[in-house]
Amino acid sequence: MIRFFLAVAPGILLALFLSLDHTRYQLDDALIYARYIRNALESQGLVYNPNEYWNALSSPLYGVLLLGSAHIFADVLTAQHALSILLLCTSIISGAALLRIIGASYTCAGAFSLLIASSQYFYTIFGMESFLFATLLFTSLSLYQLISRHPDSVPLYLGLALALSLTLLVLTRGEGIFVVFILAGYHFLSKRPLPNPALWIIPIGGATLFVTIHYRLYGDLLPETFSAKMAQGSSGFWGGHLAFLKGVKMYTWYFGKAISIPFTLSLFLILTTLFYYRKAIAIASCAGYLCLLVVFYTSLKIPFYHWYYAPILYFGYFLLALSPQLASLLNKISPRAVKISKTLVLCVLCAFTYFQYTTTRGFVNSKYHSPYKTIGQWIEKNTSKESKVASVEVGALGWYAKRYIIDILGLTSPLNAHFLAQKKLRKWTEHYDPDYMVIHEPLWPQEMAANMYLKRGARKITRGIPEGFAILEIKRFSTKQVLEED
Repeated sequence: MIRFFLAVAPGILLALFLSLDHTRYQLDDALIYARYIRNALESQGLVYNPNEYWNALSSPLYGVLLLGSAHIFADVLTAQHALSILLLCTSIISGAALLRIIGASYTCAGAFSLLIASSQYFYTIFGMESFLFATLLFTSLSLYQLISRHPDSVPLYLGLALALSLTLLVLTRGEGIFVVFILAGYHFLSKRPLPNPALWIIPIGGATLFVTIHYRLYGDLLPETFSAKMAQGSSGFWGGHLAFLKGVKMYTWYFGKAISIPFTLSLFLILTTLFYYRKAIAIASCAGYLCLLVVFYTSLKIPFYHWYYAPILYFGYFLLALSPQLASLLNKISPRAVKISKTLVLCVLCAFTYFQYTTTRGFVNSKYHSPYKTIGQWIEKNTSKESKVASVEVGALGWYAKRYIIDILGLTSPLNAHFLAQKKLRKWTEHYDPDYMVIHEPLWPQEMAANMYLKRGARKITRGIPEGFAILEIKRFSTKQVLEED
């Protein structure tokens, strides 16, 4: 145990070092979580807009943890940052633990911790539930790997731990159900005995508790997040069935448009490792889960949101960290060949880690400032508290504006996602009567309702507003009047 923590300690310390500097970056969707929590702490309910009971949070479990953290820190953003740091570290530890369980060396566990801690990608998803999901995913796979060592019967304590871990995984993100399907399929194909009936108490109890509480809070059985994302995909504005595959453009975050030698070598090691370890239960299960996930997202035209790719990147880094074990395949040649090949692989990993660190260091030290933060602060200062503001992006805007926000895309506002799916881009104005509308210049397709207001004399405000944006002041006449005259 001591050797394990010594192996992962450099990665944990690096993650802490980079995270503590990483306070200026704010992910727009993370601030949607933050606004829900702030309203709950202010006794307005776990809602985005006061008195509007609509759940746009994709992770019930993460929401509960964030609410608890906010009570401890008495500041939502501080709590969100601290929780992200903690969960990033637990994801590193759980992934490294899985490596050890499948027989990898302490060197591999240490490599995994450094690869994760040095990757810029993971610092771009602070505030989201991705670290919690990765922690529970690695934990579930570790527990099942341990269970596989008992072919005749499953020890009750391991069965209970796996049932709890999988239940929490699904409550973190609904896509976790695919992990349940994969592990259940592997279990039955291996002709193992049926699980103890007592184990069903945990998932059934967890699901019943969640549905009951959710129904009492919102009047619906499940959150609206997934239906809103499906509607966005159906609209076609984010692309067709291959929209999710646009995630490959994250490559340019690190390497620009050129093909990088470190990336190419690392990709080769990942694919080679996957080939040689494809029969390992944990690796085969994770690969199967990710295949189902990609098929699911692409078939439903789910848009490209970069935090959706966290399980894929975690798995890639996991295989990359495992790659030094490939050197053992050269045992038949000579021990010297093993040492040379292992040294070469570790050199590639070190170079890749250093390259990642340099880009990540620049990112966390950058003076990031969301234009929606400036716009939100302008709205809070220059509009009445009763004002209603419409926008296609509502995270930072809603957090800083502290006004009733109309989400044109429909994630946090009822009905609008349905209109977007039908490409009825002005239909939302029949149900909402905004005083202001935040727009891009030039207009985004989803903002075409702005033309209706401009035709009727809405005032465009650009002074004090970031370049590429404007605010329409439309409070001088009602939407109903506009529609009647149009």
